[in-house]
Amino acid sequence: MCNCNCNGLKSDLSLLNDVLSEYGGSPSNLITILQKAQNIYGYLPKDVMYCIAEKVGVTPADVMGVATFYSQFRLTPIGKYLIMACQGTAC
Repeated sequence: MCNCNCNGLKSDLSLLNDVLSEYGGSPSNLITILQKAQNIYGYLPKDVMYCIAEKVGVTPADVMGVATFYSQFRLTPIGKYLIMACQGTAC
């Protein structure tokens, strides 16, 4: 269970408990945890990333580094409709 003390931040961290109990404790699971957290919240709120960092045993900067490196992660909420366009040769 995540008992993060994130004063002033408002995400419902209890939604993460199942994910963190299943995958938490190992930095090798960080990407999987971030993916599942994004599925829960729709994006990765800062307080959620702080809680993940605490549970996995890495710094918040490490979590932010992974979240900003991969384009699949969103750090801000998305709108009602998500439009994606592919400009690569595989499209």
